[in-house]
Amino acid sequence: MQISKEILQAAHLKWNEYLVGYYIGKRFPLKLMESALKNAWGHHLAEVLADDLDFYFFCIPDADFRWKVLDEGSLIVAKVPLILQQWHLMID
Repeated sequence: MQISKEILQAAHLKWNEYLVGYYIGKRFPLKLMESALKNAWGHHLAEVLADDLDFYFFCIPDADFRWKVLDEGSLIVAKVPLILQQWHLMID
């Protein structure tokens, strides 16, 4: 199956609105995570996703707010640090 460059570019642009997060030493249920961060970030948080490797993906369409969150450094949720970084195509 071949995926066109246009589809890949559109997907890449969508993911630019996401931060990637990882909790050190703990995995939280997705709904608990979403609730806690909606309290912290309000309407700026559009979507929360998780993968099988304990990474969370936070859609924040407002670029200024997204960079503000990153500038504040790690976030503590339920006494556990959440490490955040901007999603990028070559994220490791």
